[in-house]
Amino acid sequence: MAAIFVSGIGTGVGKTFFSSLYLAKYGKKNKIHYWKPVETGPTIDSDFELVKNSVPLPSNYFIPPVSRFAFPASPHYSAKLENSEVDLKTLEKKFEKYSEENILIEGAGGLLVPLTENLLYLDFVKKYNISIVLVTYSGLGTINHTLLSIEAMKARKVHCYGFYMIGAWNNLSINNSETIEKLSEIPFLGNIDFPGYRLTKNSLVAYSIDNFDPEGKLEILF
Repeated sequence: MAAIFVSGIGTGVGKTFFSSLYLAKYGKKNKIHYWKPVETGPTIDSDFELVKNSVPLPSNYFIPPVSRFAFPASPHYSAKLENSEVDLKTLEKKFEKYSEENILIEGAGGLLVPLTENLLYLDFVKKYNISIVLVTYSGLGTINHTLLSIEAMKARKVHCYGFYMIGAWNNLSINNSETIEKLSEIPFLGNIDFPGYRLTKNSLVAYSIDNFDPEGKLEILF
């Protein structure tokens, strides 16, 4: 079985959108579970709830977060505001429990976000030898941010399947993808733009089939 870690170059880049599309297209066929280990911010409309309510998979395919904190910030700080901390022992036990399943794990923010004051998300990924799909945006500024994230993975010898771009596709974004791929020697996995309207379960599946990974090359992740 396989585990994939979906990370991004920062907050709001489209990790949850990518995860939802991937699960909508390949989740049922490949029996892929979804897990966001730690969440911060309001429970209503959280990433976990959004994916669970949008993707038509059995409820047991969605693994609840181990730790939730109300303030929208990095987990170490949100936990501190509640005089708490991320429960690393439970987090590790949960991962080991599902280690025999196909599991898509969505991170919080970027790779170097602190889970605790002493542990970065990337450290957790390295410990369990999980491969990463890096979600980035297609527009101005993405080259620097994406290359920095890739350098962080390389420095820790963490495997990256490639980077996936979200946003408009034009001459600038095409050049951005080519430049990042050339300089990093990390594969470009594809691009998709936000649809501009709210996706329901039915429309998410249709949108993913019509627009996401049209060549089917991402299915090999599992």
